[in-house]
Amino acid sequence: MFKISTKGDYGLLLLSALAQRLNCGKKYVSLKEIAQAKNLSLSYISQIILPLKKAGLVTSKEGRDGGYSLSKPANKISIMEILEALEGPLMPTRCCSDKSAKCGNEALCNLKFTWRAAKSMLADFLSAKTLADTLCPPGGCSTLRPFDELTAGEAQGDICSK
Repeated sequence: MFKISTKGDYGLLLLSALAQRLNCGKKYVSLKEIAQAKNLSLSYISQIILPLKKAGLVTSKEGRDGGYSLSKPANKISIMEILEALEGPLMPTRCCSDKSAKCGNEALCNLKFTWRAAKSMLADFLSAKTLADTLCPPGGCSTLRPFDELTAGEAQGDICSK
């Protein structure tokens, strides 16, 4: 089955937190602040931020008011961009590779067209969804509890109040 790794999941949470803070008026956010607010491992997100920066999705600033920020608006960053930066290209099977990898059964395979169609549909969906789409669930933001109402273990505080 298709599965996004913890790296991809945490990367999406990390960038979503940056987008939330930007909406609250704070451009740069420390990883420590995000780790505490989202209950994520600081050492792990410190590793995850590097490929996101290399992909041009985040920028950094040193100093007292420094930290990380999105390099472009959240509605201009697709979920596909984020996942490809962290997980590599979408490839459900070898025959779906952009490098035309061969499995040895290509001439006899009747499934390659199904897998390629599935890859195409998933890629289209993830490319159409943006980081901004993650900020509110389909029912609207009113269905989300503020961070300060969450139980310990779910979050450590309201990301906008810090």
